[in-house]
Amino acid sequence: MKHTRQRTGVQLSGALPGVEMPLLTSAVPLSIAEQSMLTSWRDPPAWDPQSEYEFERSGYGWLLIAVGGRGIRVCVEPTSKPLPTDPVTMDVWL
Repeated sequence: MKHTRQRTGVQLSGALPGVEMPLLTSAVPLSIAEQSMLTSWRDPPAWDPQSEYEFERSGYGWLLIAVGGRGIRVCVEPTSKPLPTDPVTMDVWL
């Protein structure tokens, strides 16, 4: 049985180091711009030495979704607790 990605052609990618790009692009074709975006999301967060405040990573929560062609980027924000869902339809109850 093939994996879901192989059957549907959907690829989700998050922040990755540049050394992993050859392995990823051997399985999923990505443009240079998409590869650059994924590696930039690994950049360390900014830090303010005056307040000693560390900002979130530049790529925190970002995913690249590709379906057989160019990808789109989306930002996923974690919730404070899991949202209740219908076990049959997986619809979220708000």
